Amino acid sequence: MIRGLRIGGHPLHAALSDFPMVLLLLWVVLDGTALVAGSPLLWMLGRWALIGGTVAAVIAASAGFIDYLSVGSQVPRALRTATAHLAVMLSVTCVAVLDLVYRGTALPTGCGCVLHVSALVLVAGGLGVGGWLGGHLVFHHGVGVTGTGERGAR
Repeated sequence: MIRGLRIGGHPLHAALSDFPMVLLLLWVVLDGTALVAGSPLLWMLGRWALIGGTVAAVIAASAGFIDYLSVGSQVPRALRTATAHLAVMLSVTCVAVLDLVYRGTALPTGCGCVLHVSALVLVAGGLGVGGWLGGHLVFHHGVGVTGTGERGAR
């Protein structure tokens, strides 16, 4: 049975991971809409969603890394999936942080707009892949699952 960081018997990383997923996807929607509509208000709201998403991602990643260390090498397939999940989600967070660092107060134009849209696409796609890998860890490999059912016996 693979455990990890828990509070009251419940895995902490699973609960924390919802916040960066939602906030970063909200950032993608707000910024995409701001670019299409030319809305400075949506651009500013997107900035706050990006800040919240990156802070939440760092917190969730801290709990996730403790869980990653608990996977160990006794389950190599789960470890490979966990490593892929870690790499994808850290890449997503790095792209979001880079966008935050280079983000201006005005809507981007020209090459800046192309780079920003690329960041939005990378983050949205990465969140989908990384979320799927995280779900695969829980539902297929039983990482973080307590009990003696089928998953607990693997």
